[in-house]
Amino acid sequence: MDTFTERLERVDTRLGSLAVRRTGSGHMTVLWSSMFVDSHTWDGVLPLLLAGAPGREYVLIDPPGLGRSDVLARRTSIAEAADRRT
Repeated sequence: MDTFTERLERVDTRLGSLAVRRTGSGHMTVLWSSMFVDSHTWDGVLPLLLAGAPGREYVLIDPPGLGRSDVLARRTSIAEAADRRT
């Protein structure tokens, strides 16, 4: 299996701190998994993406309450997770 270097970060949101994994360099591509799995769902294809598009940085996000992101302390909704701009 190919190896690659990851940078781990935290991003604070109103739903708690999210765990973010970054790898590669160049134009940013965000890989956000579905509601019920963490960022490791991308691990099987990530080496292929890095090899096929070396000029990209991939940003993988653990959704609230999953992976290394903070556990949700209360019930929430999809609408609350959306960014509302006024």
